[in-house]
Amino acid sequence: MHLNTVILPVSLLLVGSTAAPTNGPVKRGEPSVLINNYCDFAVYSWTVQTGRADQGAPDVIAAKGGRYAKPIVRPNGANPVMKMSREPYLVNENGPQPIFQLEYGHEPTRVTYDLSDVDCKPAERCPFRNHQHKLLLSPKCPIIGCSEFEVACRGAYQVAADNIKMQTCLDPTADVTLDLCLEKSPAGGYDSRRLNDIGILPFP
Repeated sequence: MHLNTVILPVSLLLVGSTAAPTNGPVKRGEPSVLINNYCDFAVYSWTVQTGRADQGAPDVIAAKGGRYAKPIVRPNGANPVMKMSREPYLVNENGPQPIFQLEYGHEPTRVTYDLSDVDCKPAERCPFRNHQHKLLLSPKCPIIGCSEFEVACRGAYQVAADNIKMQTCLDPTADVTLDLCLEKSPAGGYDSRRLNDIGILPFP
């Protein structure tokens, strides 16, 4: 489900670092996207759609416990992609910045979801390398993980056609929850040795 970025002119993409966080209210029972940031650095996030590289100022998820929470949306009917960076812009004078992506698609009976490192090649440029991440929907659905001991996230797309990394959840009411730098959370992370070859955690 990886979407290739269409790069707009630099002048349209530079975003100031003073963008305010937008963690709006979520209605009870409404499927939402939740991101918990336990990293030591702020995370800048853009929700985009096919054919667009930027949708204005980023949401800012504060370091060391910041939280993003918004209802699931489908911009203009397209499946959304969340592009995340350690910088408050997607492109600067040196070109596109490396980004980490969360991609999901809600349908009446299921949700498809994945993580992508495709837009941060080589892996050493990925903004969240060597940190533990977890993407969870329902306890009965596949849990995607990244190990803090690997530069390239095992559970994320490394090439655009790697469709084995896309997972499906048959619970369309489930929230999409991404924990970043989980090894730094107060509760600690999971045992990364439990990840299988494609970055899936076994069910508890």
